[in-house]
Amino acid sequence: MDHWVYPVFRLRPEENLKGAVGLSFEVKADFADPQETAKVAYVMTVLEDELEVGKGVNFAYRPTNRWQTINIAFAEAAPEGFDPADVLLLRIGMNPNPTQHNLTYWLRNLKVYYQK
Repeated sequence: MDHWVYPVFRLRPEENLKGAVGLSFEVKADFADPQETAKVAYVMTVLEDELEVGKGVNFAYRPTNRWQTINIAFAEAAPEGFDPADVLLLRIGMNPNPTQHNLTYWLRNLKVYYQK
């Protein structure tokens, strides 16, 4: 089976990523096997106001059973032409392996970085 878990952060009109150079967050997942990870895990920067779909840019990361800080630098990881100002939604989540029937997933300390 194919199951995704991801909270959606919809940016309000007064919130935006204009001028952002990257973001970071802390993540932990309660995998049944400590050696296990997700099939895929993404920070999805969505350029349309669509909860489940929508054009965007995905940034991969690897969740584990321990708290870790994920850092994404747009200049290094984003495709050419990506403009953070166009982001309307952030989805941060994963697609666990099919053997993972129950999963607890934590996110904390989401930060956006801007150049001075």
